[in-house]
Amino acid sequence: MRLRYLPLLFTLSLMLGGITIFSARSSLAQENTCSTVVEAALAAVGTNCSDLSRNNACYGYNNVAATFTETVAEDFFTQPSDVAGLATLQTIESAPLDTAINQWGVAVLSVQANIPNTLPGQAVKFILMGDAAVTNAVPPEEALQTGGEPVNLTILVAANIRSRPTTNSNVVGSVQSGATLPADAISTDGEWLRVVFNEINVGWINRQLVDNNPDITTLPVVSAESRTPMQAFYLTTSIGESQCNEAPSLLMVQGPDNLTVNLNANGVDIQLSSTAVLQLKSGNLLTIIIVSGSGRVGNVIVPAGFVVDVPLDDEGNQNGPLQNLRPLTPEELEKLVILELLPPNLLNYPINLPTPEEIQQTLAALNNGGTGGPQPGITIGGQGCEGFRITSPLDGWGVQVTTFYWDAAPGATSYRLYTSAGSVETTNLNASVDLTNLSGNTLSWSVDALRDGQVICSSGTSIPRDLSILPPICAVTSSC
Repeated sequence: MRLRYLPLLFTLSLMLGGITIFSARSSLAQENTCSTVVEAALAAVGTNCSDLSRNNACYGYNNVAATFTETVAEDFFTQPSDVAGLATLQTIESAPLDTAINQWGVAVLSVQANIPNTLPGQAVKFILMGDAAVTNAVPPEEALQTGGEPVNLTILVAANIRSRPTTNSNVVGSVQSGATLPADAISTDGEWLRVVFNEINVGWINRQLVDNNPDITTLPVVSAESRTPMQAFYLTTSIGESQCNEAPSLLMVQGPDNLTVNLNANGVDIQLSSTAVLQLKSGNLLTIIIVSGSGRVGNVIVPAGFVVDVPLDDEGNQNGPLQNLRPLTPEELEKLVILELLPPNLLNYPINLPTPEEIQQTLAALNNGGTGGPQPGITIGGQGCEGFRITSPLDGWGVQVTTFYWDAAPGATSYRLYTSAGSVETTNLNASVDLTNLSGNTLSWSVDALRDGQVICSSGTSIPRDLSILPPICAVTSSC
């Protein structure tokens, strides 16, 4: 079984050689060869990995290597269409494009993450392609196993459903007396049950408000730290150029439609209700691209068509605040076209890349460019965040002590300001941050509104600004 490098070790080989002049005819032939290999690979993966069940990995197209936490048979997971459970999968790695032998590795994973068992068939889709490797960061002995059947609960009185298992969290729904809800987990203190309501929404209900079903005691205990296999992982990809644009090295991650999932990649928390792409690039940076919907990377909200970088240390873990939040360039968009060609039966929903025009519209909205004002806040469960927004500064600022301002969120008891210099919590509608020693040359900022320590609203993230120029020299175009 092949494994070319340890997943947390980054290596880069530089090759020097002569210069070869390709004719237009030979270059076109090379592109056609790339297209042929990629088309054949995607067609095969669509057949080999169709209807992959939750908590499993599929060998999509050659060549894929894997290691496991226990001894496996010699012929285990060695051929396209082979399936392995995530509970024992340690590392899975796909091979780079090689047109000489028609090779391009593709693997498909179906990850449960924090999706309740009461939503059968729902999963986070991972598609690993090209020179890329994923290592499971959830120890087998600590992995949450949620394979049991949900327990149907009868509601005793009209009750609220909350975002977390505490009365300090916000209300995300309600249920009438006599209704029945399925529960799949219980809180660590035994007082709250995780339920699904309105068929797709997830929340917590107090145990005292439901019938005393004895099967409740069989439910798995879920805490904020609980993770299923591959819900936390380490990624490495090639940081060099592929033989052709049609065959990039990347990890695509897609959550179910209209459902927020929590993941951790290389030590950074990611919250998705969308599709994202993860890659490594030179400088020990993990690049996270939001392809559709929106995502939250660490403390930064990233809209569709935007990218943010996560600095990594030599062990592959996050090493410092996020950097370079910016729109995708047309050239970067072109390299993601392959996502629109993925077989539909591998995905939760088809992928449609944002157009350059749509990205510029988002940029203008973030930048208050002709939209009539800053964008309203994002509701984290509940309602009432429309008036919550960042207000100043929205243009440029210098390397100095800077005061940031925002409008109030109804019901908030405090606010948390996020900048590249760190976070500050306050009960005021402004906070000052010393930017004089900030590393790097750009900064963006956002604010969360909290009620009793729980996030109830989140502002959009301001567009990155040059720290040394007033006003900013550009609005992040292909020339910036």
